[in-house]
Amino acid sequence: EPHMTTHEMIEFFDERFGLDAYEMTVLMGVHSAAVAHRENLGFGNIGREDGWVEEAEEYKLSNLYYTSMLERVWELDKFENEGVVPDRYQWYFDEEDEGPIMLTVDMSLILDLEGLVVTDSKGVAGKGMCIAHPE
Repeated sequence: EPHMTTHEMIEFFDERFGLDAYEMTVLMGVHSAAVAHRENLGFGNIGREDGWVEEAEEYKLSNLYYTSMLERVWELDKFENEGVVPDRYQWYFDEEDEGPIMLTVDMSLILDLEGLVVTDSKGVAGKGMCIAHPE
């Protein structure tokens, strides 16, 4: 589930796979060698193969997934898709939509979003609420 919070993700990996938080975090690192196709799942940028790290299309396993999360300022935004692909919320750091992406479940490794991830007024899951600006 792309919009799980930290606690939901830990519970999911424990119940489904018997993994503890450490093992779950290690497994999530496979995103350093993965790409998303927006046309298929609604995540990524239109017409491009986007990964969770720069040059993800080289499919090299590394620690870039983690360093990318920690070394950049990420913003959450809603991306509208066409056809049967649902609209999605995803995190980005490049305003030109040309860089890597993160999902809420990824950012949950470094942010405790418990109680802050909701479904918006149009039924799209993954909206992040700010305590200072609860809109």
